[in-house]
Amino acid sequence: MVILPKEYIGAYWGNREESARDCARRVLDVLRCLGGCDELFQTWLHGADALHLDEETILGAIMQAYARKTAYEPRIPELGVELYSFRTNDDWLTSAAVSFLCGCYASTPAVSIPNSCIVELPDEGAAASRIRAISTAIAMVECVVRAWSPDWAVLSSRAYRNNVTRVTEDAPFVSWVTYLSVPVQILPPLPAPARAFSSESNGTMIVLTDEHFDTDNVTHMHTANQVRDILNREHLLNPIRYY
Repeated sequence: MVILPKEYIGAYWGNREESARDCARRVLDVLRCLGGCDELFQTWLHGADALHLDEETILGAIMQAYARKTAYEPRIPELGVELYSFRTNDDWLTSAAVSFLCGCYASTPAVSIPNSCIVELPDEGAAASRIRAISTAIAMVECVVRAWSPDWAVLSSRAYRNNVTRVTEDAPFVSWVTYLSVPVQILPPLPAPARAFSSESNGTMIVLTDEHFDTDNVTHMHTANQVRDILNREHLLNPIRYY
């Protein structure tokens, strides 16, 4: 059985005050949209129980998690609501998982606490290979971006994220599929096989290669470094002001 690298989709955005119900609606949007990308995402669990994809059920899960947290910690509305996590099945190697922090508006110039949505992708199984097709990979990132309207988003392996050069931890980085909330018209030309095109959410989607991005592939890494350097020169990977 092929074991793929640990990959995830991460979307990040700054201060945005939202109610728990607003967050539930966004979670519902992303889960339903992912369900249209692959059958893997058509059933979800919350703990050991089946998760019904309706607003009240998701809101109930959010409020349950919030009640557990605030039972032991002071209630700080500025920190929003968070949930870890909904899974597609109970096998950690073959399932996907979604977690999020939503409604946070606590970032300051001194401290960044970005809102986020993280979709952990499976490492093994038929679905793990299916969803690495480039058309599905792009569609999954589009789902996350459409639901959350982030400042930036990325589909990356954790190993690549941990080793990539960034200005600061608050700066975006470029990986296999990257979304930046800037119009595609301001991007300079990118070297083949990389390409940039308008996202359905009015920002820009950048794809390094239509092949599955592999950090052991010299050509893939060369392209990634070239695109990073080009975008850095245009100040498109500057640190995000989350406050």
